[in-house]
Amino acid sequence: MATESPLALQMGYPEAAKALCPLKQAQIALPSEVVEYRVLQRSLVKRPGSSPTGPKTVKLTRPVGSVMFTTGRTWTGPKGGEWVELDSFVERPGWLLVQGPGFGIPGPLLQRVKPGETQPLLLRVAKPVEIGCAREEEREMREILVSLTASVRDAKEWIALIFGLSDPRRIIVGKPGDARARAGATGAGFHIKSCDGLLDDETSIADAGFSDGDELCYVYTGDLEKSYEGKEPEWVGKLGVAPKPKAAKLPNSRQTDDFPELSVHFEVLQLAPSTARDQIKRQYRLLALECHPDKHPDDAEAATRRFQEVKSAFEAIRDALHL
Repeated sequence: MATESPLALQMGYPEAAKALCPLKQAQIALPSEVVEYRVLQRSLVKRPGSSPTGPKTVKLTRPVGSVMFTTGRTWTGPKGGEWVELDSFVERPGWLLVQGPGFGIPGPLLQRVKPGETQPLLLRVAKPVEIGCAREEEREMREILVSLTASVRDAKEWIALIFGLSDPRRIIVGKPGDARARAGATGAGFHIKSCDGLLDDETSIADAGFSDGDELCYVYTGDLEKSYEGKEPEWVGKLGVAPKPKAAKLPNSRQTDDFPELSVHFEVLQLAPSTARDQIKRQYRLLALECHPDKHPDDAEAATRRFQEVKSAFEAIRDALHL
């Protein structure tokens, strides 16, 4: 029985398949089933390599709402942190922190995507400041994901969590369209025409009329010096079901204008340059499975060449766009 080379054992597949030359059918491993995790906060914590117990940790930045591809394998650290293994067929090898203490980031960072679940709305919120402390252009904006079935109370819990506000009940949320953001007030600040422009805690995000990308305008009437003592929103991990989730699109200019050399790689993957980030990963996995040498034993050499072409095209796009 043939054994794997030391290089293959050290690097793992598919990196070993790329490094060994000439490339042979036996050196390319079929990708395992992927489990997607949605990014809830822009800052992620990663432990590179095949083991989650390694001492090195690095921080990644990924768009809120984008998807990371994993193997689904999880590990719980000694302090209770939950980690998930990245799918090295698409992502660079390593483990990502799902949630846990010790890294200065409150709340969950990732959420497992369930098949067919509703794509949550991405809303923008401003960090609360004291009256007169910030101008419009100086406001620190963050993004949150909120399920359409979530309530205004859930959104307030999420805002309190990421900004460290002590009492979510002291957040007053304005209706989209009726509330206009105004800098220099405690909280994000907004103008309203009347009390009818305020949202009740039990109102669902869908009934409130929010759309993807809207700013959620609010005022915080509590003490900014007190830290948050609540819990993460109860709706986290309990999204509803819809026929087909949507993926947030990367601006076209980031792909076509800044990286015109990527056009040939998009052609290899049979994609338009404006394709959403997550769909690029899904298409790569689909093509890689279709042309994998194990599925073409009668013409393994040609399949291997096609497989490597697809893999190289994806890696060029991934490296340039930081997928």
